[in-house]
Amino acid sequence: MAGRFYLVFSTAPPRQSGALAEKIVGSGLAACVNVVPGITSHYVWKGKKIKSREGLLVIKIAAANLARLTRFIEQNHPYEVPEIIALPFSRGSRAYLRWLSESAR
Repeated sequence: MAGRFYLVFSTAPPRQSGALAEKIVGSGLAACVNVVPGITSHYVWKGKKIKSREGLLVIKIAAANLARLTRFIEQNHPYEVPEIIALPFSRGSRAYLRWLSESAR
């Protein structure tokens, strides 16, 4: 089963990260989304140094849903350029990967 799944990372404003996670799971694109609240991001945007509070979304998906999830985030995210970083699973417990496969449509 390895290689058929991705962890996708995205950040969002604190008040919107939970709602975005619920929409992703509710759409059937992901079996599970963890929201890690209270992170501080430092970045450069349009030539300015920015420091902001965000929530980190850790999204577990089947590889077949990656393109759809990317479009979904781009269309539903409040940022002009949302972070979307996908890392393939290299290993996982068989039971968890089976659940992930069955849960993500």
